[in-house]
Formats: sequence, structure tokens, C-alpha cells
Amino acid sequence: MSDTQVVGPAPAVPESETERADGGPLGIKGLAWAIFEGARNPYYNLIVIYVFAPYFAKELAGGGEHGLSLSGLTVTLAGIATALTAPFL
Repeated sequence: MSDTQVVGPAPAVPESETERADGGPLGIKGLAWAIFEGARNPYYNLIVIYVFAPYFAKELAGGGEHGLSLSGLTVTLAGIATALTAPFL
């Protein structure tokens, strides 16, 4: 028989009580950020998608098919601008 050993990953270390009290691996600042994002994102998404988009298409862009096409053009141009400038930011 040979004396070879199988090497594998180290066993997982259980969380200590201090990590849980401090907000986990990210600390208390990470926990605060997660709570902030959880509260901000639904509000932002609701306003942008369900309030501003119909308002823009109906009131600012003239309504009807013209308003919807102008709204789509605006989103397309914003996407292109983002794609072109994102690598430099």
C-alpha cells in the first residue's frame, strides 16, 4: 500500500456570535447598506416604470403612437449612450 493522502478543502468554520452581532461578513455598514437598498429600489422602480413612463408618453411626448415611439427612442438613445460611456466611467 502506498502512503498517499487525499487533500481536499478545509472544513467550513461556523459563524461566531460576534459576526452575527456585527452584521455578518460585511459588518454593520454592510447590513445598513442592504437595508437601504431594500428600501430604495422598490420606490425607484415604481416611480420610473409605473409613474414617469406613462406620464412621459402621454403628456410630454404628445400621447398616442407618437408618444410611445418617442418614449422608445429616448430609452434606446439612453441605452446607446450608456453602452458607449460605461467603459470609460
